Amino acid sequence: MKTEEMKAIFDNIKKKALEISKVVGEDAVIGAQMGKHKVQELDLERQKLMKTMSLGTKALSLYKKGKLVQKDLNAICEQIIAMDKSIGKQKTAFAQQKRKLKKIPLK
Repeated sequence: MKTEEMKAIFDNIKKKALEISKVVGEDAVIGAQMGKHKVQELDLERQKLMKTMSLGTKALSLYKKGKLVQKDLNAICEQIIAMDKSIGKQKTAFAQQKRKLKKIPLK
């Protein structure tokens, strides 16, 4: 291969590399701008979840006091109370297992 042909190939590769770097640079800017919107979206979703949790906590508190007016929420509150009982059982089982394991000597 002649030097002129090699130079032409090299120049072509260099040209393509510059085109690619320009596209990648533009994509990085677009990606950063899109990332900003995604972060804001996720923050709003987190805030919404916190508000929903707060609402649920208040409804459950009213249910436990017998003051929940929205009867359609009673079933959900009963499910949560049942889950709390199951969680308590699991915590107790975990603590018992942990105590048993601590008594086993390590080799």
